[in-house]
Amino acid sequence: MTEQERKDKSRFVREAVESSGLKYRAIINRLNDDGENVSSSTISGILGQYRRGPKPDRILCKMEIICRDYIAALGKTL
Repeated sequence: MTEQERKDKSRFVREAVESSGLKYRAIINRLNDDGENVSSSTISGILGQYRRGPKPDRILCKMEIICRDYIAALGKTL
């Protein structure tokens, strides 16, 4: 994943959480249910872009999907 893609996905997740009422705890729980063992500090590091590599990139993509699914279920656009 490129640096710009990371920035865009991180920005989208942050904006989705701020505007939709979705909680980071709900994202973490969903990730854990999907087999990704993550904590709030892991999420913070990924969104702050100082955790990089295949696993953080995979988690970031999953976080984006979770946010998009949540927003779609609410019928909102971002």
